[in-house]
Amino acid sequence: VAVNEAKAGDTVTVVVTTNSKKAIDGLVVKYADGRADLNLSGNSFVMPACDVRVDANIKSGYNITINSNYGYKTAATVEGVSVSSAVQGSSVKVVSTDPSYAVDSIMAYYSTLLGIKKSVTVNDYNCFVMPAKNVTVDVELAPVKTYNFYREDCENGGFDIQVDGSSVSKAAKGAKVTVVWEAASGYEIGNIVVTNKTTGANINVFNNSFTMPASDVLVKVKFIKNSN
Repeated sequence: VAVNEAKAGDTVTVVVTTNSKKAIDGLVVKYADGRADLNLSGNSFVMPACDVRVDANIKSGYNITINSNYGYKTAATVEGVSVSSAVQGSSVKVVSTDPSYAVDSIMAYYSTLLGIKKSVTVNDYNCFVMPAKNVTVDVELAPVKTYNFYREDCENGGFDIQVDGSSVSKAAKGAKVTVVWEAASGYEIGNIVVTNKTTGANINVFNNSFTMPASDVLVKVKFIKNSN
């Protein structure tokens, strides 16, 4: 459907139509103020929480090249959106795009006209301020320690355990875990009880979600007859 606006997080596809079968040299989607270019997958991009400009010209700012042991799991971001370039002064954060991996080490630099590498300061949050140079970032990702989910059988319904909308059997400490349930006809959710397998302590569940501890957990879901 053709649109002229979208919500943050929506996937937007640019359909290019030209006259006389001509083609554009390249498609670039930018923040409206020009401070960064969004990463494109084909002709699609994820809408940031601001206006964007769709151009068919050269990129703005300076390029960011990521070298990583898991390149497809690593991204440079500006305000949470993956980018391939940014203007001078932008705050760029390097992230792992796979929750099973975390940034272990990072080094950012640019090359002078004489080929000398100049370091760019990266803070403890894996962020750096974009210089007026093309930047290369060397990143090492390491597997994140994960912990298992154990499920207790339930009656009159079923449930799934998810992280970021995907079914999982384990998760890293700090992950937001959501229990997605479905009751049988005539029944409704009674309660969800999550227990730390190591200590036996109950874990707080709010809006069907909980924060993963550094331990395996047991998930119990109880369904009760519908009061109506």
